Amino acid sequence: MGQSQKPRRKYRPKDVRTPMLVGTDLVLRPLERIIERICIDGTTNVSRRGTPMFQNGSSEWFDTAEAIDGVILHLEMYSLRTGIAVPLDALRELHIAFKYAVPIFERTLDGVTAAMPVLRRIMSAADPDVMIDILRQTQIKIELDKKAERERIAA
Repeated sequence: MGQSQKPRRKYRPKDVRTPMLVGTDLVLRPLERIIERICIDGTTNVSRRGTPMFQNGSSEWFDTAEAIDGVILHLEMYSLRTGIAVPLDALRELHIAFKYAVPIFERTLDGVTAAMPVLRRIMSAADPDVMIDILRQTQIKIELDKKAERERIAA
């Protein structure tokens, strides 16, 4: 009678992903706000214990040094994987300043300000699958480092 029909696959919508341009803004905009505030009045938000903190777009508070370290780690992995040079020196200096509560020099702020458009361009043009994979690797590494630190302290 008729041709045999293939069984139909059940419809499954594709995962909706944030475009890289938006994802880049979600990651870098809080950092840019921190830099802007330091340039305007020389201050940053801190916790009751004096830890530098920042608020993301969802109004959640995070440790500034840890967040910057995560961005650096992510971009270092991206650079290693793709061979694309990523300007991270000034961001590393900023991380050290926040982590150890030392003064942030004007040259550091100038360097980070100059690097931001380059970081935006690199992240916005990146392959989303690569960035998601690196994000997972970064999250795993951070958690393993935290575990190792807790074990070191407990020993």
